[in-house]
Formats: sequence, structure tokens, C-alpha cells
Amino acid sequence: MKKFALSLCAAAAVCCAPADEVFSPAPEDVKILGTEGDLAKVLKRDIGFGEGALYRPSTGEVFFSDQPKNTIYRWTEKDGFSVFMRPAGYTGAKGQMDKAIDFGPNAIALDGNENLVFCQQGHRRIARIDEKRFEVEVLADSYNGKKLNNTNDLCVLKDGSIFFTDPGFWHKRRAPEADELDFSGIYKITPKGETVLIDGSLPQPNGIDFSPDEKFMYVSQSGNGEQCWFVYELDETKTKVVSKRVFCSLKKWTGKVRGAPDGMAIGRDGWIYATGNGGVHLFSPDLKHKGLVKIENQVANCCIITDGETEKSLFVVGPKGAYTIDMRRLKSLARD
Repeated sequence: MKKFALSLCAAAAVCCAPADEVFSPAPEDVKILGTEGDLAKVLKRDIGFGEGALYRPSTGEVFFSDQPKNTIYRWTEKDGFSVFMRPAGYTGAKGQMDKAIDFGPNAIALDGNENLVFCQQGHRRIARIDEKRFEVEVLADSYNGKKLNNTNDLCVLKDGSIFFTDPGFWHKRRAPEADELDFSGIYKITPKGETVLIDGSLPQPNGIDFSPDEKFMYVSQSGNGEQCWFVYELDETKTKVVSKRVFCSLKKWTGKVRGAPDGMAIGRDGWIYATGNGGVHLFSPDLKHKGLVKIENQVANCCIITDGETEKSLFVVGPKGAYTIDMRRLKSLARD
């Protein structure tokens, strides 16, 4: 999940990735860069299901969602953890909570005016938060007159357009009678507010982000099919798919290693930090797998904490834990 697309270019390296190359390792075949308690410092354990990490440089704050607790938390190095918004994902009558698809909030991003934009899963919509009033503005809640499924992850591009994933995995289990769309989708909300379907073919699109130059879109696929990561090239309008392919598959991990491909963060230099089975997977800008930070509990999302132009640490969150990873040390290990 992203955050606000950065301007440095990594496209040249990505263009060099072979079109037919799919890395499909067994768990024992990947390089272990570090482990929980070693490279990954544990910050907090009592989290229900952490998701949607976002860092806002102007205030030095990390925001993340806790879905079962229907809460968005704030974290700073100085003050630690505090509640930012509750209820956040579902704000209706308490007795109706179980009828919500998945009542907690999910991904959080930052628009060009530094407003928080997030997936309000309980209401199956994308919304913007007014921090002064703690009110939300609905940006998208339907496609072709039909209610969205389960808004999951999103990112905001430089022109203000919002890309988001809308899988159907929660309501298929909990509330199948609520189905209105018969597919999972990847969508774009244009600067004019139109919701455009980009791809409706993936069973469960999950994490989404773009390369720093916004030329390539990365999407993770979890469950109900191959667990993997895709790279897309879109047309100039960013509304039609020119090409897409799997660049890494974890089919040999499925059912053996906890987790699934989920949220991700993209560095200024185009490196990809992707949560997935076993922890955080690192990919270079040319989409080569460079190693894994092994975390015992499932992890679901991450964001990069910066200090000016320096990428300082990676904040990682998931069920039962929040962690930080030193970026300089991580990149050094990945390049060895």
C-alpha cells in the first residue's frame, strides 16, 4: 500500500526484467536477511489484526488499522501508540456490526493535500478523513450501480488519482447474501471522481502500489488461486492494461508457511518491500527476489519511515505485532 508516489525513476531497471521470467522458489531456497528480534525489532504485541501502515513525513506519524478493534492507531518514536480514530471501518449501529462485511478499516494513504484516504471496509467504500471534524467524505462505494465488495488496499498517484483493490474474500465467507458484484476488482478513481475498472480477472487482488515513476503497477494476489505478485503496465491514461505478468510466485509456500502476499511499500530507488508468507520479501527494481526478513507471526502491511531524504526504517504490522526494521542494514544485507 502506498502512500504518495515518489518521483525518482526506477523504470529503466524494471524494463530490463525478462517478460517470461517467474521466480517460484521453495521456502528453503530464499536468502534469510534477518529474523524477528534480530533485524526486526518488536514494538507491540497486543494487536488484533494490524493493516494499512502509512507514514506522514510532515508530522512524523505512522498510522495503521486494527481491523477487529475497528480502530486506526497513531505511532511516533517519541510518544508510542495512541488511538487516532474509533470507530473507523464501520460506524453504524453496534448491533449491525456482524452484518458488516469486515467492519474494521484497512489500507491508509495520503493525498496531495496530506489528507488521509482509507479503505472503510465495514461500509465497503473508499473515504477521505477530515481530521478537524473527524468526518469522512465518501470517494467511491459502488461500480456500475452495484456495491463494492471489500475495499482492501489503495495508493494515491501524483495527479490525485486513487487505485484500489476490491477482493471478495470476506463476504464470501461471512455474508454471501450481500454480494452485488460477481468478481474481484482493481479500480481507479479519477481526479474527476469516476470509478473505472482496471482489471476484474484476479480471484483475490490484495496489495497495490506503483513504481516511483508511476509507469508500473504492482499487485499481490492472495488465496483462491496462486499466491503471487503481478507487475502491470498501463496505457497513458492509466485506465487500460497493456501487459501484466507474475514476477514471483509463492505456490510452493502455500499451506506450509504462514501468511500470504499482502501490502507493500516502494522505496525512492524502486526497491519493493512486500509482506507475504514468512515475513517481508525484498525485490530489487528489476524484480529480482533479494531475500526475506523472517517474522514468525503473519504480517500484512508496511511503510517506509523517512528522515528528510533518508529512508530510515521500515514499519511492519500484522496480526499480533508491529515491528521496525533498520533500512540501511536491510539494504546492505540484501545487496551482499
